[in-house]
Amino acid sequence: MDRKAMREWFGRFCQKTISFPILMITVLLFLGLFVGMMNKIDQNTPSDSIDGQYRLKSSLSDSYTASFNGDKFQVKRLESAVEGENREKLLLEGTYEHVDENLYLLKASDQTQNAIIVLGKNSFYFYDVEKSTEVQFYRH
Repeated sequence: MDRKAMREWFGRFCQKTISFPILMITVLLFLGLFVGMMNKIDQNTPSDSIDGQYRLKSSLSDSYTASFNGDKFQVKRLESAVEGENREKLLLEGTYEHVDENLYLLKASDQTQNAIIVLGKNSFYFYDVEKSTEVQFYRH
């Protein structure tokens, strides 16, 4: 398409009028989608380091905590018993290694329990083998 044909096409396109409410709805939908995508990208952007305290935000009967300090980590589950007495169980303990960007290798004393976690903006997932449950930890 040469320049003259392009100008004619653009001129015809601009002469067709779109009602103002439809234009505003289209612009608002586009902005909404854009902001939603940016928020999703921000959630998936890894934080600087994994050091700190994490816990589970859930309504499950069991509560989970994880702590990462220096090169050591601990993952615990607080089980609520029927009698009202809570038991704390150490699920995994050992050292961790930063492998790549947001990828961490959790090295337990028993090598069969080693795990890999992917750190997001403020959270990571952990699989509790005993309960067959995937747990999402959040930084607090």
